[in-house]
Amino acid sequence: GLTIHALALREQVLYVGGSGRSELFGLVDLRAPTLRWAPQPVPPVASGFGKGIDGLALHGERLIAVDDIVIPRYFVVYDISDPRAPRLLGPEVFPWHLTAERVEAVASAGPWMAVLSGYANHGFFGAQVALVHLQTLRGHAALWVGRPRSPRSGRAPVMDLRGVALHGSTLYLAAGAAGLATLDDITPFVARGPVP
Repeated sequence: GLTIHALALREQVLYVGGSGRSELFGLVDLRAPTLRWAPQPVPPVASGFGKGIDGLALHGERLIAVDDIVIPRYFVVYDISDPRAPRLLGPEVFPWHLTAERVEAVASAGPWMAVLSGYANHGFFGAQVALVHLQTLRGHAALWVGRPRSPRSGRAPVMDLRGVALHGSTLYLAAGAAGLATLDDITPFVARGPVP
């Protein structure tokens, strides 16, 4: 009953997030002789109607599951010091920026997580990348592109952004037919500290 949206791998344990009627997060131990789905608890605030896990980020011995859509949103944090027995540490509020924001992809590297989402806001449609400090789970910058558009116009989105990756301080975006978009250094955007 789970529609899979996100994967993360640590020590031959595959963590799986998605949307469904009852289970949103679980794992599969790839070392086991028989592969079995093991659902994991998600706090009630992050598992109600319309909720889902659309991104997973690894940070040391923590796994951050990104709750998608239906405000308020959350980062659900797990201790994975024992990868086969995640321990729920609790939800942290994931501030929303734009109306009808929906997570498309999540990537993490070093101290940062990039959360790519699409949005619709008072007739504007576009994409946003939130840069989040993994230790504090505070947003330090939000980069976006958008334009006015009617959903009935048939025009393509500003940029067809579907995937995100981080390597060091370089941000990569999968931009559909436009190819690969890069931001060579996120440091100037995150240097000022947390932003509202």
